Amino acid sequence: MRKIEAVLPASLRQNKNRINRLVVEAVSRLTGGAQDQAWATELREGKSGRSMLYIIRR
Repeated sequence: MRKIEAVLPASLRQNKNRINRLVVEAVSRLTGGAQDQAWATELREGKSGRSMLYIIRR
């Protein structure tokens, strides 16, 4: 999400819902399928101990 947010114009960076939709669209295109079919998300504990959302390809 941060990588997509970084390349957006400042006027769009405040809209987190739009950024989330762009992430879903980008990952769907990269994996060749829709969320919950070609890929899914999973909440895991990262190396820092914080919970992070991971993308899992199916």
